[in-house]
Amino acid sequence: MIDLYKRLGIGDESVADAIRAALPAADPQTRQAAESILLDPRRRPVYDRNRRLLVTVGQLRAHLGLNFTRFWSRHQFTDFRYVLEPEAGAAPPAIKPPVDPLAVLRAFSPRGARHRRPRRQDSWPATAIIVLLALITVLATLWYWIRR
Repeated sequence: MIDLYKRLGIGDESVADAIRAALPAADPQTRQAAESILLDPRRRPVYDRNRRLLVTVGQLRAHLGLNFTRFWSRHQFTDFRYVLEPEAGAAPPAIKPPVDPLAVLRAFSPRGARHRRPRRQDSWPATAIIVLLALITVLATLWYWIRR
């Protein structure tokens, strides 16, 4: 998906006349997509909703430091990369350790979760059974010695 507003150089609140005015300067592929999507009153709200989602994901990825990793390397999403710019007069950002892509993959992938050792949450029944058997053994031994 491409960011049609960015490629046309207009804002996302632009009316149809502003879109039509920006079309001649665009390349043919962008022009055709903008005509069929942005000038169609049924398709434009769907495109705007999806675009807002991709812009939000791009901003989140920038804040997490995942913009230029193999997880966002797809060519069709390059319009939604977000670069964090330092504010004027702000202190330089602290140097963060680089994000390990393999650690992210292991943490969030279903395959990584499958290959982890499962937690033993059912250990208390085994402990209770062992304690109960020990108690029965002690009581049986006492009963044996008392009857003798």
